[in-house]
Amino acid sequence: MTGSLAAWRDLWRSAPCDVQQDTVRLVLMTPAIAYAFALLWTMLPS
Repeated sequence: MTGSLAAWRDLWRSAPCDVQQDTVRLVLMTPAIAYAFALLWTMLPS
């Protein structure tokens, strides 16, 4: 586990700033996207 964590940390640090920002935005928007999908799914006819 520690090796995997270190590898992800190194990958994150080597990523360009815009990629880091896009990743953070996606992580923060994921609950809203999932909620919208679930809402639309329930509106579909059976």
